[in-house]
Amino acid sequence: KSWLWLVLPFAAGAVFAKVMLAICEGEIAGVDRVWNGKDVKASPGEYLLSVLTGTRPTQTAWSELPAGKDLGYPGIALVVAKTLKSVAGTIGQMSFEVKGLLHGTGGSAGDANPADILKGSVASPASSILCNVGYGARFPFTVEVENGLGGSSASSYRRYVEQEGLWISPAFTDQRPARQHLQDVLDATNATCLWTGGTLLIVPLGDQTLGTFTPVSATRYDITAVDIIPRENGALLDITAPPSTDIYNVAPVEFLERTPTAAATDTGHAYNVSIVDDPDPVDVALRGERKAPVFSAHAICLRDVALKISRIRAQRMVRQGTKVTFTLPWKYARLEPLDIVSVPFLGTTMPVQIGSIKED
Repeated sequence: KSWLWLVLPFAAGAVFAKVMLAICEGEIAGVDRVWNGKDVKASPGEYLLSVLTGTRPTQTAWSELPAGKDLGYPGIALVVAKTLKSVAGTIGQMSFEVKGLLHGTGGSAGDANPADILKGSVASPASSILCNVGYGARFPFTVEVENGLGGSSASSYRRYVEQEGLWISPAFTDQRPARQHLQDVLDATNATCLWTGGTLLIVPLGDQTLGTFTPVSATRYDITAVDIIPRENGALLDITAPPSTDIYNVAPVEFLERTPTAAATDTGHAYNVSIVDDPDPVDVALRGERKAPVFSAHAICLRDVALKISRIRAQRMVRQGTKVTFTLPWKYARLEPLDIVSVPFLGTTMPVQIGSIKED
């Protein structure tokens, strides 16, 4: 939404406007850079603009509004100006770099910590896109990011993204089901989610110790041949693997680069689409490059984060192509996706992580 409230001539050859522009849903932390066509300023003040952050449940009305029309528009972030210069009768095409409430919680470049984007509960919805009743999905359950599988904080989603440095800046600009927005955040940070015990648990997919992050590696059950219900052909396990030619080892990532290296001094290039890839070097050396379709992750605005996600996705594609299917009796009903079990294989045992469960 936007409003051009009043245009007044100030001097011959110059026209200035009083404007009120709605830029997004509030509340926000503020606005950084402002683009007007090809011109860019470091702050709204350089265009003589002021920011109303969209506070809730009330917001003070702009003082320039006439009596009777002085609405505060709570929950809507606004930029206002008493004297914005008009060029050829227009105020130009303006774009704003909005600082969300979580600005700066992830790293030093102004991004957000994805754990804070998701975490929340009915009692404490915080800034959760799922739980917040103002602008979130009003999810009536707890979203857990502080503890991982088994209840350990060392394997938590928060610990993982902080140790890996997976900072993001998602812009929720289109209306879609909340689960799709959630999936975008999970895909951009190498994670998944699991419904367990009345809680939505956010689970990192990292499988290597990283700083203070320790993945869950303990086997929940050691399953023997006696435990497995044979398949129709008498086999205990159904093992399928795609041809090596169908396994990708390069995973390009498309992101919105905030400050392109090649144009670091030209802010007109900010947030342009960039594509990077960081292949799995071992598999490339063995079989040559096999490039996957481009993965779009516009929540990522930093090149180093995009490169990390590209390498992680390439490694997962190479190492997780084989699928093992087996049937267990009801005494294993407590198993959940992502649990690790060992199964008999060629006279020894093989660890497998459960990807999905189908009950009959």
